[in-house]
Amino acid sequence: NVVSYNARVTCSRLGTAFHDNEKFAEAAKQYEWQSTFATAVGVIDSAAIYYGAVCSEKAGDFKTAAVGYSELAKIGYKGATAYTYASSAFRKAGDIASAKKIINEGQAKYPSDKELLSELVNLNIDDGNPAAAEAALNAVIAADPDNKQLHYLIGTIYIDLKENEKAEKSLNKALEIDPNYIDAQYQLGAHLYSWGTDLKNEAYSLKLGDAMYDVKLAQSDEIYKRAVTPLENYIGKNPNDAPVLKTLSQLYKSLGNTEKFQEYKKRAEEAKWSLELQNDTITLSIKLERVIFFYLSS
Repeated sequence: NVVSYNARVTCSRLGTAFHDNEKFAEAAKQYEWQSTFATAVGVIDSAAIYYGAVCSEKAGDFKTAAVGYSELAKIGYKGATAYTYASSAFRKAGDIASAKKIINEGQAKYPSDKELLSELVNLNIDDGNPAAAEAALNAVIAADPDNKQLHYLIGTIYIDLKENEKAEKSLNKALEIDPNYIDAQYQLGAHLYSWGTDLKNEAYSLKLGDAMYDVKLAQSDEIYKRAVTPLENYIGKNPNDAPVLKTLSQLYKSLGNTEKFQEYKKRAEEAKWSLELQNDTITLSIKLERVIFFYLSS
């Protein structure tokens, strides 16, 4: 056991050194040996398996990485994350069948995990089947239709996929279930603001005289209007959130409401000043504590 332990420590140090020098294949080999020495004495060295898989992936050896992550998934190391990593690595290796198998196993254990759901979507998209990706999300919702967290989660996945309308619909559904769901209020408002801004920027990038200029600006304004309510509901519970106050001021400025623009602009500046004052007070307090400590220690 002592020999095994010393060998594992040596391999770990060599693996770290190789990794730090971006020699990932060599690092992966050291972690493989570290794991082998552990297995020889009946020990599962999950850290060695994990670092070996990470280094294999960085070296472009996705198949070996996938096998390592799969082994970790079976022993429960890192929970849903191991299943996500394994599927992703199999997908990168071009082994879609194995990716589907491991992701299905993971989803059976962790049906509401965002990273697993995201990987499931990406897997189906890579397999040329976006309909299956959406069907998978719908199946999750069908199993628990009144779960606000699920609707919120799927809304954020749609945001990542640039499916703006579907993201808005999912987040609105979460708020329909719980109108006071503060995370959904913020995410919906932020999503709509970002979407409206993208449309405005698209309009500004058009050539002079393009008929779509006014169309895109009108679309942007409509989306901005929908962003106001969730953000105002959010700020009602978080009145000193300076970034959101600033966003509301910019929304009202774009919508031509000067009074509201000035109101939220002033509140944003006051909230920012208050936060800076708090930070300065904390910093001063820490410095005073150090002075007192050194004084009493001398």
